[in-house]
Amino acid sequence: MTSTEKVLTQKFETSRIVCWRDKKNELHDEFTALNLPGVEKIEVKNNEFTILYRVLREESEKKFLIFTTGVEPQPEENWLLDLELTYDRFYADQASLWLGELGLGYDCNELTENHSEFFVSPKRRAALKKLLALPEPRNAIRMKMLAVATEADCRIDAVLETLLAELAARDNEKYGDVQKYALDEFLWNEVSSHYGYRSEAPSVKDFALRLFQACYFMTIAPDCPESIRLNDEALVFLKRFKDSRKYLDAFEKCSAIASDTLGIESDLAKRKVEMLGDVDFFKQIDAHILNELASRIRKRTITATDCANIVRSRRQTFWYKRLEHAYLAMDFASQFLHTLNGTKIAVDSLLDGFNCYTKQYYLLDQLYRKFIYHAMAAEQNDLLADLLTMIENFYSNNYLLKLSNLWQEKLDELASWNIHEISKQEKFFSNNIQNILDKDKKIFVIVSDALRYEVAEELCGRIIAENRYEATLESAYSVLPSFTALGMAALLPHKELTVKSAGKTIAVWADGMNTQGTIARAKVLAATCPRSTVVTAEELLSMPKESGRALFRDNDVAYVYHNAIDKQGDDKMTESQTCGAAETAIEEIIIMVKRLVGYNATNIIVTSDHGFIYQNEDLSNDEFLGDEPSGSVLLKVNRRFVIGQGLAPIEGLKKYSLDALGLYGDCEIQIPKSINRLRVQGAGSRYVHGGSSLQEIVIPILKIRKKRGECDTSLVDVDITSGMTVITSGQLAVKCYQQQPVGGKTLPRKLLIGLYSQTGELISNEHELLFDLSSISPRERELTCGLVLTHDAEKYNGQEVVLKLREKESGTTYYKDYQIRKYQLRRQLMDMDF
Repeated sequence: MTSTEKVLTQKFETSRIVCWRDKKNELHDEFTALNLPGVEKIEVKNNEFTILYRVLREESEKKFLIFTTGVEPQPEENWLLDLELTYDRFYADQASLWLGELGLGYDCNELTENHSEFFVSPKRRAALKKLLALPEPRNAIRMKMLAVATEADCRIDAVLETLLAELAARDNEKYGDVQKYALDEFLWNEVSSHYGYRSEAPSVKDFALRLFQACYFMTIAPDCPESIRLNDEALVFLKRFKDSRKYLDAFEKCSAIASDTLGIESDLAKRKVEMLGDVDFFKQIDAHILNELASRIRKRTITATDCANIVRSRRQTFWYKRLEHAYLAMDFASQFLHTLNGTKIAVDSLLDGFNCYTKQYYLLDQLYRKFIYHAMAAEQNDLLADLLTMIENFYSNNYLLKLSNLWQEKLDELASWNIHEISKQEKFFSNNIQNILDKDKKIFVIVSDALRYEVAEELCGRIIAENRYEATLESAYSVLPSFTALGMAALLPHKELTVKSAGKTIAVWADGMNTQGTIARAKVLAATCPRSTVVTAEELLSMPKESGRALFRDNDVAYVYHNAIDKQGDDKMTESQTCGAAETAIEEIIIMVKRLVGYNATNIIVTSDHGFIYQNEDLSNDEFLGDEPSGSVLLKVNRRFVIGQGLAPIEGLKKYSLDALGLYGDCEIQIPKSINRLRVQGAGSRYVHGGSSLQEIVIPILKIRKKRGECDTSLVDVDITSGMTVITSGQLAVKCYQQQPVGGKTLPRKLLIGLYSQTGELISNEHELLFDLSSISPRERELTCGLVLTHDAEKYNGQEVVLKLREKESGTTYYKDYQIRKYQLRRQLMDMDF
């Protein structure tokens, strides 16, 4: 059946007579070929009265198709006018056929006349027909034609998003079609009506430039000239476009196009970072903020609190994830300088120095490490080069060297290696493991090579923040020299440790048993605890669940050897990655703890063989000792220690007998004073260990237990403090207040915020908010979040809607309501111009 036959068949369902006028006298052949069962075809050839008599009198029940050619005559000359008015008419020009196909009346012929190019395509007509919900106003139909032409949803903002994406791709096909179909005037009228955009020469690029310009200035300068402004809906539109995952790449490219044309960089030069808040329409905004922060930190003209507040305000912005490392580098640099300025470095005794380090000084090492890690990960040398140099100088000269020199003064007074009242590393097993075994309980020990105390302190906080475990951090001082072979042996059960020469190298023995390697250490462990085993971290992490359960079932104690930090740091080619390796170590240990708890472990200890010193920049010559070590036998020469026999005294090296170190054997030890290094061919110099600095000898003992019942840790409480209860625009600013500062046993809280209908439909974007603020000032524990309403919100206009803070249920993918606030949605929706 042809399209004409379909249309006529539909008309005969409601009308006995249909009058067909072929204005252009071009469809006679189609009339002749028509096949309409039950309908008689009559052609008008100066026989109007005959036709009238026949169809009205002689065959008044029969269906007729009356075909006439030529232009329609004036009413007084049209002898069939009564017939046409009483029954149905069919205009058989192509435009009328299209209208008929779409179910539209002849009164819509202006659509086909003005947009004929659109209707030529059967594919477009079919797509339009699916969208029509007749009867509809003409402009509503045009909106759907625009949607078909641009392959977008039937909304003006959806059409614009599609066209902006095309602009970003440097294409013009869809907008070219809009122009070809003569829909461009309608498009820009709609844009004007919805967003206030007007232009003598409207185009997609012109609209994009105006949109970005207006939203930028309207946000940072509410009193900007009217000539620049668009309406508030334009701001809502750009924020939706920016936050859309579908158009993420398109937004970024449009932003770049706009920033280049509008000269955003020159305008930003006049803006203080405090004015910018969370404005994120251009990447240059973040570049300006980061440059300004770097400058202020270097000049010491910004407080750590103000820096943290600025970084916090950028958390939810478009570019933050890509620039997160740069922002965090600024934050940690500022914290480091603030902490250093407020820290009095003093060592009154060995005990005082050790305690001060575990309570206070370690934080400077931690902040320095975190700064270096994020600065390196940011890969922004131009931005961070001067700041890196500054922080390095302050760390090395004002803290590390100063503390180490004061500590060394106390070490020089020692006859033997002993810090009274502090636990020794050699007593690790008897003090921490044997008491658990004596209670017929099981324990797992994770020995992480070079897990410095400050790294373990961060790990402890991360473990507690999981809110599933109890964790306490204790400390001990290591054996000397503080290197792997001796430190690992000290953690095993033993009564005495012996350092022996083995050819041209050394070996460490525990009660007459070699301790080199995991197999040897397993034998030493088994000699004291037969139900014991040793595994590597790699083995544990790749172990099937049943094997893990067997590991717990069949052993009372298991040592897990982990090597993330020392593996990278102790290699000249990779020592620059030490700070990143510390981050990796924390992540991997957390995974191992979770894995062990899953195997039913309830007692876990994380400890280390030694710490380390790390300085990011290459050392100068004066940081190396000038004299080379010498002696009758040199068994091992390291950057930070010498083991040999008959060692010659050298200024700058402190000499110990093994007896003075609480060890046995036939060797002597020399250790460089303070943080000095020995020159060793081919070895790295920025990451070192083996010496007696606090960073090297303070050993963490992190005790972890799975929570049982109530625990005295708690998450911070959060309140929604926004006073308004009515939403009148397309966006909502929400203020939240964190009631307590984070710290100690008060843990951060992570929440999702979004606006919902009463039926539970999300009608805004959704943000993840991290409440981890540690300031004691209530003003500095406020977070402001901007929500943009979706189009679905329009369905609930005039109704009550719900703002929800939701929290993830631990160990699941489900969220529960943490706090809610009800609002009335009373938006002034724009009327469509029909």
